[in-house]
Amino acid sequence: GRNKDRYIEVHPDTSIVDTFITKGVSYGKSKLRLLPCKALEGEGEVVHLNLPDLPFLSHIELRSELLKALSIFGEVKDIGLKFEPVRGFFMGGGYAVLHRPKNHNFKTLTHNIFLAGCDEFCHATFPAMPIWCRYCHSEQHTKYECQKSKDRILCYSCDKYGHFSKYC
Repeated sequence: GRNKDRYIEVHPDTSIVDTFITKGVSYGKSKLRLLPCKALEGEGEVVHLNLPDLPFLSHIELRSELLKALSIFGEVKDIGLKFEPVRGFFMGGGYAVLHRPKNHNFKTLTHNIFLAGCDEFCHATFPAMPIWCRYCHSEQHTKYECQKSKDRILCYSCDKYGHFSKYC
């Protein structure tokens, strides 16, 4: 797939469990390194969220706000921010991984995520999400049905906004 991450299940020998949990396992000169994470217990779903337009806050504040905002939708298992690899600049995007166990009353995931502690918001995309407008980010319609999007269309025949010249 597109994702470069791969998951494997490992059952280390009891003699190396402590080292494995704290440091992971690296393979010689290879760039391969296995980092452990606790297995999820019980039934439910794991949802990977793409967070493409995060507000420009300090990374500590942003992680804290995302953790608070996303925890109403599920158990937050991971939050990552995207940084430019050479200079380390924050690129305005990130991801989150949620575990949504069955028999829990988490809110339904939405495209618009509000960060209440800093009066900001971001947008999330995720598999099997309902329709949303790529222009105004409403969850009620698509871009092709969006009145705000249509209002920006300029007719080259009459120089008025709201329609294409082929419909003039």
